[in-house]
Amino acid sequence: MMADYTKGPWDIDGDKHAMNLDIVGPEGRIAMMDCENFEITDEELGANASLIAAAPDLLEALEFIDLSCRMGGVPVGWGLPILKVRAAIAKATGGKA
Repeated sequence: MMADYTKGPWDIDGDKHAMNLDIVGPEGRIAMMDCENFEITDEELGANASLIAAAPDLLEALEFIDLSCRMGGVPVGWGLPILKVRAAIAKATGGKA
């Protein structure tokens, strides 16, 4: 488990459809999205910001699923899904699946 990222919750500071957004954590700004010079729509910027802001919650949910499967066994039919869960955790934490 990675401990080096800014702990959540994360949120969007500002209008989700503005071309400059801040992603903030409990102690302030953790990322700035500046898309004024890119070909990206306001809607896409807002969707990207929402996904980034949800990252700590998504990682926590995936880690819970993984831990549950490790403790109670992988449910029948979950072979490929749990591999995808573990790959996503590894991608998010810089570790191995």
